[in-house]
Amino acid sequence: MLTVLLKLPRRIAGKIRNVYVIAVKKMKLTFAFNLHRFALYLRVKSCRLLSGGEKSPQAASYEFSNNLLTLHKKIYNLLLLQRNHYKHYAYFSGYPYQSLGILNVFGDRGTEERFEAYELAKWIKSSDTILDIGCNCGFMSIFTSFRTGCSAEGIDINPYMISIGNEVAAYLNLSDKVKLITGDFKEFKCAKIYSVIFSFATHWTDDKNYRVSLDEHFSKLHTLLQSNGLLVFESHYNDVGQESFYDSINRSSELFRIEEKKILENGCREFYYMRKID
Repeated sequence: MLTVLLKLPRRIAGKIRNVYVIAVKKMKLTFAFNLHRFALYLRVKSCRLLSGGEKSPQAASYEFSNNLLTLHKKIYNLLLLQRNHYKHYAYFSGYPYQSLGILNVFGDRGTEERFEAYELAKWIKSSDTILDIGCNCGFMSIFTSFRTGCSAEGIDINPYMISIGNEVAAYLNLSDKVKLITGDFKEFKCAKIYSVIFSFATHWTDDKNYRVSLDEHFSKLHTLLQSNGLLVFESHYNDVGQESFYDSINRSSELFRIEEKKILENGCREFYYMRKID
């Protein structure tokens, strides 16, 4: 292939190379996803063997393994529906952007690892009500509720990711605590206000749906927070080192007080805990 590319005009060769790179990436993701499904199948089989059947003393383990397989069938069917009917940009080539290890859900960024890295158990109380914007499957909200007992609401424009999140919340008996809805955050209006907002690299989205200035983003989040509420804010990779990004962070001092800042992912992301100023 390299020989063929060398004989083509540079612009055409570049386009072909990009198509090839994307195709290889999708093939690798498909293989990884199917390998993950096979590993889940083996886990379920081993649980069934160890439990001794649905009438054994370990019946709860047997039931859990059966229900887990049912959950994953629902997730797989929702991903197929998305592939066939969702005509907009889908993150991580249409697979969940967030993974959830406790239920073996395949995805790009590990929810449990992020929960620990962000030290959310230290910042979130059981009495909190979270708004998770651009939540994808909502796994960060779901797992935070699972760990802390808080309530959460999430919004994302992709209805299939929202459906996956709601299936997972129901499986964990969190449907009364976690509500995920499909919607466009540009149009989002709510009569209530929240004690915590998660804004995890959602102030400028790859699907081109939400691309406001960071100043405008902070201003809207300020109106959705309760007095002394907490904004948990994550940067994009390309924000780090950009003067315009830090100018916006500095201007936000009229709206928020930075209580702590973290450098994460080997310096590629910055993370801020920002308290609302009334």
